[in-house]
Amino acid sequence: MPSAMNPDESLQGDAGIVSPGGQELAGADSREPRGRTHRRAASAYLFCERLTEATLCFAVVFNPWVFGTTQEWAIWVMNIAGYALGGLLAMKWLVRLATGYCPARWTQSHRQSSSTGSRWLIRALAVMTILFLGYVLASAINARAVFHGERLDFEHFQCIPWLPHTYDRSATWFEFWEYLGMACVFWAARDWLGGMAPEELEADERAARASAGTAQTRSWRDGVGGGRIPVRLRRLLLVLCLTGSLAGLEGIVQRLAGSNKLLFLIQPRFNRESEGQFGPYANRNNAAEYFNLLWPVCAGLAFLSAQAANRDRQEGLRKRGTAHRWLAAGAVLMGACPLISSSRGGSLIALGMLPVALVVMLAIPRGTLTGGKVGLGLLFAAAIQVAVIFGWDALERRFEDDSLADLSGRLAAYKNAEGMAKDYPLFGSGAGSFASLYYLYRADPDTEWCAYLHNDWLESRITLGWIGFVLLLALLAGAGAHWFLGRGVPLPGLLTALVWLAMAGCLVHARFDFPFRVHSVATVFLLYCSVLSCSSRAQK
Repeated sequence: MPSAMNPDESLQGDAGIVSPGGQELAGADSREPRGRTHRRAASAYLFCERLTEATLCFAVVFNPWVFGTTQEWAIWVMNIAGYALGGLLAMKWLVRLATGYCPARWTQSHRQSSSTGSRWLIRALAVMTILFLGYVLASAINARAVFHGERLDFEHFQCIPWLPHTYDRSATWFEFWEYLGMACVFWAARDWLGGMAPEELEADERAARASAGTAQTRSWRDGVGGGRIPVRLRRLLLVLCLTGSLAGLEGIVQRLAGSNKLLFLIQPRFNRESEGQFGPYANRNNAAEYFNLLWPVCAGLAFLSAQAANRDRQEGLRKRGTAHRWLAAGAVLMGACPLISSSRGGSLIALGMLPVALVVMLAIPRGTLTGGKVGLGLLFAAAIQVAVIFGWDALERRFEDDSLADLSGRLAAYKNAEGMAKDYPLFGSGAGSFASLYYLYRADPDTEWCAYLHNDWLESRITLGWIGFVLLLALLAGAGAHWFLGRGVPLPGLLTALVWLAMAGCLVHARFDFPFRVHSVATVFLLYCSVLSCSSRAQK
């Protein structure tokens, strides 16, 4: 039965079967140019795949350590990385189209069932991505005004009022380039995650051959049901967890030292006191949002890694590594960080997610041993204990603060913003234009001029209008729905549930803060969307 080929394995084309060394094997005919074409295609494709993985890992590591990627120069570095990923994805598509080369992918596995719904969903996501980018681009081109910050006034232009438009041309152009880079990251990560590693392909082909006889051979997909995670996804999550663990450790050390310099290097323009910062983030709330996205997935990855190691030992296989131990330590560290950061919203979100994550990890896996359940309980208890030891005093003072009554001035800003939402219902005021326009909507000129509304839901509705806002929600829903359609990278139900939990926590926090205005937080959320959009249920 035909199977997808991998660049690291032998190649099969019209010229017969070719070994990695380039020598033709039995059954090959004399059409050597075609065989050389496929070898070159495989080499080019593998080169693009490796560059894609390296660029994704660079983005994951770079984002938090450059002060959360909140500075314009850092955002442009990430934009360029996104465009590079988009270029690599285009090159891979060209190789496939020009040479007919078929790389090994999970959607071509012999265990995958065909799914028309999956194919149509991906096409719909692609169309909606193009529509959303076109919507923002049209508003930037059809600008109604530009805001001059040095003069605090608007310069108006002629525009077509029945088309998308913006009241701050420069801000909307900046947002467009940022959205374009993020779209490239999403689709490049999705395509890369959908490829099979050599060991996965080998196990899948052994299972395919065994299915024709009487031998019972497990494929890699069967192993996913027992805690094994697809290789590429595991590598990406390991980089995410390791980066987050180190950032959390640095944040705790910096808080204990009382330093008000980010990474002990730079004092930020805002939040100049150490209690308002955490780690590389000038805003403790943004730090809490970042760690709340990571610790549930890190805990799930640790649990599944331990489960897979235990299963391998029971089957007499070679003892696996001990990654689950440092993953568990990283989950404890990152789970404590939202509370140690003294972010009220982040702490409440973390405390709300803790029991949900524990129930999910105890309920979803089948056959969890008593020792595993006890270990989970100790893991979550340790996270709370670390948080209490290092951060409870500062957090208690924050909850006793009088500013809690009006959410530190947020309620007044929400009231002003409601008027903005009514004035720009359909097309919005233009992506990125909130800060410029809010200057005009303050009820009292002496009140604070907010750069962000601290409510991403309402700010997105104001700037993008109902059209852009609905497109964003549709993209989010489409990415999350793919797992149910049965065609893609096999993802354990436990890990899927914890990814959803982490994303749900971020979406809840976005009602009272601005996580999606911070590039490093938005990138982690986007990578989770990529994982969900290419995954399917793991077979038991």
